[in-house]
Amino acid sequence: MLKTPRPDSQLRLGVLLSNPPSSRAVQIARTAEQEGLGGLWLSEDLWHRGAVPLAAACAMVTGTLHIGVGVLNPYSRHPTQIAVDYGTLAELSGGRVTVGIGAGVEAWVKQMGLRYASPRTTLAEAAVIVKELLSQGRSSYRGKTFSLDDVSLGFEVSPAPPVLLGATREQSLRTCGEIGDGWIASVLEPVERIARGLRLIAEGASRANRSLDGFRVVQFVHFCCDNDSARARSLLKPIVGRSLRGEVRLFQEGKLELGRRDYLAAVSPGEYEVTLRRLAEGGDPSEVVPDALVNELAVSGTAQECAEALRRYADVGVREFAFLMPEGAIEAGMRTIGQEVAPLLGVGHGGAASDVLTSPERASGPGNGEGSSVRES
Repeated sequence: MLKTPRPDSQLRLGVLLSNPPSSRAVQIARTAEQEGLGGLWLSEDLWHRGAVPLAAACAMVTGTLHIGVGVLNPYSRHPTQIAVDYGTLAELSGGRVTVGIGAGVEAWVKQMGLRYASPRTTLAEAAVIVKELLSQGRSSYRGKTFSLDDVSLGFEVSPAPPVLLGATREQSLRTCGEIGDGWIASVLEPVERIARGLRLIAEGASRANRSLDGFRVVQFVHFCCDNDSARARSLLKPIVGRSLRGEVRLFQEGKLELGRRDYLAAVSPGEYEVTLRRLAEGGDPSEVVPDALVNELAVSGTAQECAEALRRYADVGVREFAFLMPEGAIEAGMRTIGQEVAPLLGVGHGGAASDVLTSPERASGPGNGEGSSVRES
């Protein structure tokens, strides 16, 4: 029987920032730690502010906050450089930084004049190289995309930090189970699609005869908490609408089976396609995106409603959340997370969870009774 990643006793609540001004990122990092959040994640999109230097700056002004970078791609940044940057961040932060690797956005890679060839193979080889350099200090890896000639790091990294993978497609999820130390799940992922992803990861781990003990599952999620549920959803609708651009492209190409359509519990396939069609026609997301879809693809509402939604993700194996909040609501959101949402989930200051989430019922994985702004890869 396949074993999905088994939840441990830790649940970490954090914030996700996308292209923040440097001073703003540092300010939010300080506030996140003061409010008792457990983590701060920095997304990296090409030609936006670099997540690696931002992570270094945030590490320097905090003492306990866990900092994540997700995700770096091995087309614009060679895996040996990823290993160097990651090792330096690990040293600088005292082991508080986690880096994820993903295959990146095809259109952006091609804009640089690079070939976007074999993304799954490229991601897998990059992950192996980074892991070898961080754990052994040396690599002579020979692959289809990358080949090294006795490359060695000029410094020791101890202990070797985990290498997480950002993945959405079936084969990449299996690869994540074969070689990854964790999975970074993108925004807009319904619970059922996360459960399906963990089953594919378990298949990959079984194929490689790997244990998934200690495997990390990080969920990026659009988030807005407010005493007025309707107001929280209304704040997220424009953001969800913009984030659905990839789904709109799949709709226009007749490839919706590759997307989220078949994993929505409260929105029928027909309703979802109508929403995508209206977005493709230029409709205002505030009017086009229905409440039920926001509830499926994001976390919003009162503190109690948000805690219940997060608990559903935790039940299938998610152990770390990175909340992408509307810019004007970040400080208030962090305060609400620390003071209201975290206690409802049994999460203490800094992210330590009590056994409120680790009862035998909650520890069962998706479908088998066992424990259970990432880009397409």
